[in-house]
Amino acid sequence: MSQKTGTTTSGLQAPVPKRRNIPDPGDPIAILASKGINRDNYTDPAALATVMEQWGDFRTTGGGKTLNLTVAMASELQAVAKLMREHARTYKYADKSENATKSDLQNAIQEIKDSISR
Repeated sequence: MSQKTGTTTSGLQAPVPKRRNIPDPGDPIAILASKGINRDNYTDPAALATVMEQWGDFRTTGGGKTLNLTVAMASELQAVAKLMREHARTYKYADKSENATKSDLQNAIQEIKDSISR
């Protein structure tokens, strides 16, 4: 017999994380401008990871369960999350018809071979 936890039954599926109504932090690019984020790289996961790395280790020493976050870091964290969510949504619904097919690759290889043999 399974045990009911929250809105899900344990053992069947992971519980859905609760999302709080967090106020919109504003323009995430403006918030992250001082960290090097701009209109050219705001969808680049590596650029966003660099922002996160700049925060360093914000755990408090002593093994406690508290964190040493500043207000600025919290705003930046919300901005990074917003950009990542936006990028994921855009990527999920991206036009897949622009992907190369097997025949596209075979044609490209043939064109290269033809140009080399000339």
